[in-house]
Amino acid sequence: DMDGGAEPEKLGAEASFLAVITRMMTLLVPHIDEYTLTRFAQINAMLREEYRKHPVVWIETMAFGELHTKHSQSTKATCSSLSTAEILDSFTKTNSYSLQCVEACALLSLREIEALNSTNEEDYSTLFNLLDAISRLKPCTKESTFRCLAAPREANKNQYQIMLLEKSIIKTLSALNDHKLKSRRFTGNQTRWQVRAVALALISRELSAELTTEIKLSTEIITELLSSACGAIIATSESYEMRPVQEAGAQLLYVLVKAYGQLRDPEDPTSLFMNQFSSQILSSLKHTLTLPGGIENERAYKLFAIGCNLFEELIKKHLIVDVPAFKRLMRPIILSPEELDLAKLNSEHSENPFRAKIIQLHVVKLSTMSRIAGLVDNNEMPDKFVPFMMESIENCKATFAIHCAAVALDAWRLRKRIAKSGFFYGNLLDLDRDMQNIIIKGGSPCLCNAVVCFAKIIGNSGIDDETRNECKVWHEMSSTLALVAFHEILKLIADEINCETGAMIGHLPLEEAMMYSIRSIRAVLNSAGRSTKIFPKGGIEELISSIATEVVFPSIGLHQPKEGNGKEEKKSNMISSSENITMEACKVFEAMASSDLSNTEAESRLLFALLTPLEAFQRGLVKLEKSFQASVVVSLLRSMRSFVEKDSVNPLLVNGMLQFSIEVLSAEIPEELRAVTETILNVCLAHESISRGRQQLIAQAMAEQGKWKAWTAIGANCPFTLSKSLPFVNEAISDLQCPERHLEALVAVRTILQRVENGTSPVVGIMMQSVGASCLGLFKGYATCSISVKDIERFRMIVCTDAMKIMMVSFQNLSTSQNHVIPYLSVIFEVFIDILKYNGLPNQSSPKTGANPVIGRLVAQAIVHVARSTPALFKEVIGGLEPHSRALLEFSFRSEMNGYATVDATPQKKKLNLKSFKK
Repeated sequence: DMDGGAEPEKLGAEASFLAVITRMMTLLVPHIDEYTLTRFAQINAMLREEYRKHPVVWIETMAFGELHTKHSQSTKATCSSLSTAEILDSFTKTNSYSLQCVEACALLSLREIEALNSTNEEDYSTLFNLLDAISRLKPCTKESTFRCLAAPREANKNQYQIMLLEKSIIKTLSALNDHKLKSRRFTGNQTRWQVRAVALALISRELSAELTTEIKLSTEIITELLSSACGAIIATSESYEMRPVQEAGAQLLYVLVKAYGQLRDPEDPTSLFMNQFSSQILSSLKHTLTLPGGIENERAYKLFAIGCNLFEELIKKHLIVDVPAFKRLMRPIILSPEELDLAKLNSEHSENPFRAKIIQLHVVKLSTMSRIAGLVDNNEMPDKFVPFMMESIENCKATFAIHCAAVALDAWRLRKRIAKSGFFYGNLLDLDRDMQNIIIKGGSPCLCNAVVCFAKIIGNSGIDDETRNECKVWHEMSSTLALVAFHEILKLIADEINCETGAMIGHLPLEEAMMYSIRSIRAVLNSAGRSTKIFPKGGIEELISSIATEVVFPSIGLHQPKEGNGKEEKKSNMISSSENITMEACKVFEAMASSDLSNTEAESRLLFALLTPLEAFQRGLVKLEKSFQASVVVSLLRSMRSFVEKDSVNPLLVNGMLQFSIEVLSAEIPEELRAVTETILNVCLAHESISRGRQQLIAQAMAEQGKWKAWTAIGANCPFTLSKSLPFVNEAISDLQCPERHLEALVAVRTILQRVENGTSPVVGIMMQSVGASCLGLFKGYATCSISVKDIERFRMIVCTDAMKIMMVSFQNLSTSQNHVIPYLSVIFEVFIDILKYNGLPNQSSPKTGANPVIGRLVAQAIVHVARSTPALFKEVIGGLEPHSRALLEFSFRSEMNGYATVDATPQKKKLNLKSFKK
């Protein structure tokens, strides 16, 4: 008889009776058939769960379990004796579902190499055909499941066998699936929906594995899979939404976008391949975000969650380009002010407004909005979408931040199992595993977004005092939680390495969770006041050490010596292999360096974390083999610049960074690294502990040692320190025996002159008075080939170009002083005339050996520039020249103005007008 599901209460009237019944079942184990034994095992499991506090019943149930386990192992050993041919023969007999066949099918997952060949299309199709055959025997998903004690014996037996057989087939298909994606033949509308869902899930699982193996598919297969996924998302049967198929299709579409969203179109490399399918993809996405009105459908909420992930991925891959489309897709995700009721930490559970909410949908929306807000904060979202996104959060920022913080706190409670209730659940037993994973997965992005929002709210003067004070309380708790979460994730990563498993936080990869935790800490440090006192005592010091040893040091090849079996090094490599995590960690150091550190211990640890890799880089132990490693060093230098700029900086630190900057600038380094190093050098030279005399001595030493890049940086930032070093510069420019030496010195002079503040700087006159004659002589010697230099043609154009730039900067500096510019132009014009005579112009070549019209044109361009800048002075200077020299300058001027057009001097014949002739 049907008893309404109250079997435990009816059978539990007398515990002794249950103990006797359990003892009897134990005695019958070796003598009953396998199905009856299975029913006994189900009854035993229910009794053990219900009466685990009763010692007699507990002992009897444990005894049954031990004997049942031994008997099951012997049964499986008998089944394993079946041959491959017998197993395959059982597959083809769709009406034969013996327990022996079921057990044999379950063994296939362990014997797929012997039993089935993954390249054999017939064997693969046989499994799918069997799955299709048994699908029609399963009950409708809307019917209640059979209960072991209440259902008719034969019906329960059949459904149990079908369930085992289906699981075994799916497990075997997963083992046999390969990179050919044979499952895609079973994703069409003509396939039974149960089989279709399995095929789509198998493809999604394999493509997810391809994200790490980097196996690429052809555009034809991608097109076919996109079509199958979009068709599955809108799958219906007699107006009934086929949620299992839709979920599998949405998950496949998400994996395809994540794996191939940045794939370029072979026919048009300027556009993305998936842009041509944008209408189908966005239409399918809209269907996933459309909830049934007034019906709380758990499967619909699960599909909505997958759609949110797909929406975020489309934004990252820039596959949504239309603002109206973005708004249309974003509106179902946005929580209205009415949904965001302000909740307080101290509110009673019975009055907590979260209890009346649809937990799954509410948390998914909060998590999605937090992740998209993170895209805005990290400049990963197109600018045209930002106003609408920020407007949707700005309307209810305080309540939205509190709800996000509540999700983060509940996620932490669920992970630690420290409370039976929370803001989003009244009883822990009410949450199934999927619901717990949704809350835990949403905790990391919600925490990061909450900290960011609280920091903005607290610093906003337009917020009322009550809201600000409440947000301060939440901000303090969220900041502490961010620090705790960081160390918790480090421990989870260590546990993952020890267990060799793919650990996650509620289906959120540890790498992503680590990213959000570091961003949360950075948001706390960047909040108003920039103080680390908000962290608990000792927390900031431990945080600095963890980030340095676990993230930053390994990212540039530095490993701290540790005892053990290599697990710690593997853990560090796992964390630091992510460029995003490493750069976020470096930004945390930048925020700390700019903050008011609470004590000297934290400052000392931060300096150690910054100076250790910089010292290794200075000594050549760090090789910038990857581009992001140079970015790591740049970020560390920015942090050190913040230290040096502080008023309370130690002079020893200033001297150390000064020496570091000089040595680094003397080497070949990336331009970004050179720029930030020059900034540090400038700050150090401007410090009160570095006198003017020492600055001059440093510049003199750099010029004397030939460290021209460092000398350039010093001269460009402190040009008045160059006076004592200019004789060494002049000596280097005059050294014709070493082309590399005078070339580097000439480039250094040109760089400093171009970087002075304005054209009237006295530094130009000081430098040109010392090295101007040598630069002009070097220019003439290279241009007219009048000096003996090894490989002169190799350096000729470089020297001429740099020397001409020096001449023009000097002219610009003297152009305001008529008394000085006329003598200056008279000197350089004499050199220009000699260069024009030797090299000629593009429209008038020179017969001399080594003549280069390009150099002649370079001189002509300079003459035009002088004539346009100071026409009166130009006329006065050329008026004092000899007629031949003046004619040559005028000819070069006209040629440059006319574009070097060749004038044909031959007489033109007059054309006859034939129309004027008459008979």
